[in-house]
Amino acid sequence: MFDIAATDAEHQELHTAVAAYVWGIGKNAYSIGRLVRAFTTNADTVENNLRTAAEILRRDGAVAAYKSMLKGGAAHTKFMGPAYFTKFLFFTGYADPAVPGPRPLILDKRVATALRERGVFGPKAGDGDWPSNLYERYLSYCQDQKPDDPEAVEAALFNQGRAADLSDDED
Repeated sequence: MFDIAATDAEHQELHTAVAAYVWGIGKNAYSIGRLVRAFTTNADTVENNLRTAAEILRRDGAVAAYKSMLKGGAAHTKFMGPAYFTKFLFFTGYADPAVPGPRPLILDKRVATALRERGVFGPKAGDGDWPSNLYERYLSYCQDQKPDDPEAVEAALFNQGRAADLSDDED
């Protein structure tokens, strides 16, 4: 994934976004329709929006890029919410030492569940509705926990959130 993001290919951002989404859905192929809708509904703008977000990421950092991809932002793409576009930001900027500020991490429902359980997010931080200040809080939390490897904190949060989802299914 990082190799795709690091190429100088003409459609680098588009390739990274598609690959990140496919990676993210894993065995849950039922959500492939969301991928298709995000790219077909926005066929004229999606690539430019991704390129804009990548430029903002490299220039201003992860929080600014995240904010640009939210509704009303310069790189917003309909049907591409944070659970999806943070995968794109992660693969585009995590390994890039030129990205200023904290490294981008993936924020999805499972990570948000764990952040609520740990008191980092309040109980009103709904699934998929995370403003940029919550993303910034999340990145700071991970960076503070493990400065050399914030991705390890994200993975632990994801696993904690998955365990909570599984226990909810059993109830």
